[in-house]
Amino acid sequence: MSDVSQRPFVGRTRQLNALTELLPGPGDGPRAVLLAGARGCGRTRLVTELENALGDRLMLRWRFEETDDGVAALLRLHGGM
Repeated sequence: MSDVSQRPFVGRTRQLNALTELLPGPGDGPRAVLLAGARGCGRTRLVTELENALGDRLMLRWRFEETDDGVAALLRLHGGM
């Protein structure tokens, strides 16, 4: 199987643009974004494309957690619960 990033990126331009708009600009504080969805829906590919598009302007910290409550998982990750 070929590397996923070598395959065409199709049908997710709207989501990629939305993520790009959520990211901080110069002088803004950090942002946290929760990507939720079923296994295999393309979250990893979306983040990979975001990294490719923004390069050095983006510092990511991400993890995968199987849960029905993504908000609680995000809060636990950042010490809120």
